[in-house]
Amino acid sequence: MSGVNYHAWTHRPKSKGGTDPIEGFAIFAIKVFADDETTVVGDGAFVFDIPEDVDGARFVKCEAFVTTSGGSSTSIQIANNTQAVDMLTTPLSIDGGDLNSMDANTPYVVIDPPDCIVAWGDEISIDVDSGSGMGLGVYLYFMAAANAAVVLQGAQGATGATGGITDWTGQWQTATAYTANQSVSNNGSSYAAIDNHTSGATDEPGVGANWEDHWQLLAEQGTAGIGTTGWTDDSATTWTYASATTFTITGSNQTAKFSKGTRLQLTQSATVKYFVVTGSAFAGGDTTVTLTGGTTYSFTNNAVTANSYSYDVDPEGYPAHFTYTPTWSSSGTQPVLNNGTISGDFSVAGDVCIARVNLTAGSTTTYGTGTYAFSYPVAEVTYAIAFASGTGIGFDSSASATHPGFWRAGNVMQLATVPSTFWSNTIPFTWATGDALELSIVYRI
Repeated sequence: MSGVNYHAWTHRPKSKGGTDPIEGFAIFAIKVFADDETTVVGDGAFVFDIPEDVDGARFVKCEAFVTTSGGSSTSIQIANNTQAVDMLTTPLSIDGGDLNSMDANTPYVVIDPPDCIVAWGDEISIDVDSGSGMGLGVYLYFMAAANAAVVLQGAQGATGATGGITDWTGQWQTATAYTANQSVSNNGSSYAAIDNHTSGATDEPGVGANWEDHWQLLAEQGTAGIGTTGWTDDSATTWTYASATTFTITGSNQTAKFSKGTRLQLTQSATVKYFVVTGSAFAGGDTTVTLTGGTTYSFTNNAVTANSYSYDVDPEGYPAHFTYTPTWSSSGTQPVLNNGTISGDFSVAGDVCIARVNLTAGSTTTYGTGTYAFSYPVAEVTYAIAFASGTGIGFDSSASATHPGFWRAGNVMQLATVPSTFWSNTIPFTWATGDALELSIVYRI
């Protein structure tokens, strides 16, 4: 069964007197073909209209996946039928034998504005130019046009000094002899020396009491953009390991820098790693940053070097998603996976998490009793009424039949019957060897 999940930051809609589009990301998670459906070539494989919250937003990113890989590549175009324009100058693709577009041989390219700007009511079409495999799905990302211009291109910075820089020395160091026109970076900004001097605390660029006697600001962090890689250097700040999910920074409050969804890049023991921030707090002079890399990357008790952060949608090297191992549980007797398989992956944008779970029962799997549930990769924000929602597909191998469902508050819920009927060892069918399910969910962290 095809379907779509949508999330955008809330704001006052135009119909209530508002004027601005979404402030963060709007993410559409679209199941174009069900897991048991072969990808079919043709325009309009899935069509939807742009909602009011996304009026005036910019299309910035897309991803695709299949649940069963095919022998040949899949090529996907995103078209705005209302404006009669294809929004990808190079289509999105999944290489033959792959399950997703993460490592496609030919990266997609989004068309430049204004053709990538959408309006309330625009009809968006998922067109399949070529395809194989089963269970095609896509993720579409939209962002407020003004914010996207800064994130994707960088804001215009002040004009630097005219020529004369003879030597880029990298990160500023204390007790070091600098000569005029040498340049350094410090706290994300760059500076050029205006005289010969030996560095010390009082002339630390941008920090020391007398720094302007020895340095000229070239490009200031926050006004000169995020660079071609999308990363902002933070190596002048010490990130200290606190646990497998946290590090600390001593000094001023850094929570504004490390908001939910901030991407992290760092090196431990000569290995480059990537994480995403799930929260931060300041107390007792320390900022504690909580992070996760799922099971893809582990944060270890080793020195952190080459640390940087990004608010970009897709900074250089950053993975399209992280993997995790979901926990399968029940309200009654617990199921036991044994020789069955279970896997999961997730991505985070701002304070929104998109997660998927796949389970296939084995010959020694036992199914327990009671309502089934699956763990999230990142904890959900608690609401009086559960926010999380998503679609699910159950596959009864003995009958070769699929059963649609939806996920709410961590449970699989049967779609075709009354809302209080949750999936269990006998619902929507009696589970046995070879039966499978896939869940997709969007929720706030």
